[in-house]
Amino acid sequence: GSVFAMPKICYSFLFRLLLSVLVLIPLSGSFALRFSPLGIMGIAAALLLSAAFDTLLSLCLSGNRFGIALLSLFFVIQLFFAGGILPLHYLSPSLRAIGRALPLGLSYALSAPVFGAVPQWTSLLWLCLWMVPVWIFAMRRQKRVCTEGGRSV
Repeated sequence: GSVFAMPKICYSFLFRLLLSVLVLIPLSGSFALRFSPLGIMGIAAALLLSAAFDTLLSLCLSGNRFGIALLSLFFVIQLFFAGGILPLHYLSPSLRAIGRALPLGLSYALSAPVFGAVPQWTSLLWLCLWMVPVWIFAMRRQKRVCTEGGRSV
């Protein structure tokens, strides 16, 4: 199970890391970014944990008839509550609180030191707590999948 998941998580992490570097370098001319060791560790943790969460969640939903639709819906909901669709100041405080409790909002909180905000290291704990049930379900899903001649049975 985890032998199968680790390369997928690493690939997703490396892709996110490359994309982040390609986005942050041009942004550094427009925004005052702080690349302190603490900020770099925060953004690396955010990228790694979000890559692991997304990969494991996709493994949980693999083989489900509506798996891709459910996964896409969950990510759109996270984007909405984290301020990716509407700016956060348009959302009520209770909706912002929901966004801070979802994995994407927790990842944003970990990368906050790069953008000059106060680090919220409890987000690391909460993100790890999100990972536990997703990891368990993904590993159970991997044990149930049997392949015969390249097709799932």
